[in-house]
Parts: sequence; C-alpha cells; structure tokens
Amino acid sequence: MFGPGALATVIGMSTMVKLSKPGVISFFAIFAAILATMLVTYLSLAYAKKILGRIGPLGIDAATRLVGFFVSAMGMGLIFHGLVEAIGQYGIMAK
Repeated sequence: MFGPGALATVIGMSTMVKLSKPGVISFFAIFAAILATMLVTYLSLAYAKKILGRIGPLGIDAATRLVGFFVSAMGMGLIFHGLVEAIGQYGIMAK
C-alpha cells in the first residue's frame, strides 16, 4: 500500500510547508490525512468482497481509470511546483 506514489505525495506536501507556527499546523494536517487514508484503506480491504460484489467489473474499471487520472494529476502538480521553485531560485522568474 505504501509505494512510490504515496512517498512522492508525502514528500511533495511536506516540502511546501514552511517552518513557522502555521507550518506546524500543516504538518498536523498532513498527519491527519495519512491517518484518514489508513482508515479508508483498512475499511476497503476489510469489506473488499462486498464492495467488489456491488460495483462489478465495469465499476472496477471506472475506479481504476479515475485513480490513474488523479495520480497523474498529482504528479504533474509536483513537477510544475518543482519547476516554478527552480526557476524562482535562479532568478529567472520573480516570486
């Protein structure tokens, strides 16, 4: 369950947090999001047979495509954020 997508998301979210009082709140928000994801994953695995029986093969295909779209969108967001930071750091673009 913890693969490259999860690692990239946590690293990307934590790099955007600046070290300040609101930054600590952001770290707690990231931690809460991780806990919520763990709970949803556990419930999904615990009730997998019931869920798969209800949504069927077409629902599984649709869910797979939606998740793939969201993962690719998050990846592009991380790439865009990294490029903007790199360009801003070298003074090519004003922050």
